[in-house]
Amino acid sequence: MMAFVMMTVLGLVMVLEGISELRHKAGDSAPLSEAVIFKAMGADPLPLNSFDRIMARIHAWGLTGFGFLVALIGILAMGGYIIAPE
Repeated sequence: MMAFVMMTVLGLVMVLEGISELRHKAGDSAPLSEAVIFKAMGADPLPLNSFDRIMARIHAWGLTGFGFLVALIGILAMGGYIIAPE
């Protein structure tokens, strides 16, 4: 039962992260980890091209869709609709 609760929570976090990326124009900036590495090296990041922006959009939509699916499966499993209750 606890696994399904965690699955539902993880799915909802993924959905919220995906929506956040979509709202903040996914792909318009470098990730934080990449920025830290470039700052430590003293280098400037490469400019983003259209492929980077497209892949960021796909990532954001994938997070939203897959997160919804994970949360839905978790909710259905907790309700006993997918597997029999113990």
